Amino acid sequence: VDSWRDGPTTGLSIADAVASRRQAHTIKGAAASVGGERLRRVAAEMEVAARDGDLKTAEEQMEEMLAQFSQLAVAMEAGRTADLAEDAARVEATAL
Repeated sequence: VDSWRDGPTTGLSIADAVASRRQAHTIKGAAASVGGERLRRVAAEMEVAARDGDLKTAEEQMEEMLAQFSQLAVAMEAGRTADLAEDAARVEATAL
């Protein structure tokens, strides 16, 4: 995902459409596996646009995927932090 996120976000060519479709498909599956429904939906839309050669829409979806990826990362980090706090509380309670 980092290589995709750091890549160019404008001026897709036909060759980029093939790579973009593959990346969108990969991101779609990864997002689905962690419950990132909004990111999964946008990735699916980008996958279809790239497959159909609609480079303008694929480019627009890429921007939205970046935004959704960032939101999912923040949510996952917040959840991870909450899980660690719960684990620490459980260990502390067991030690008493």
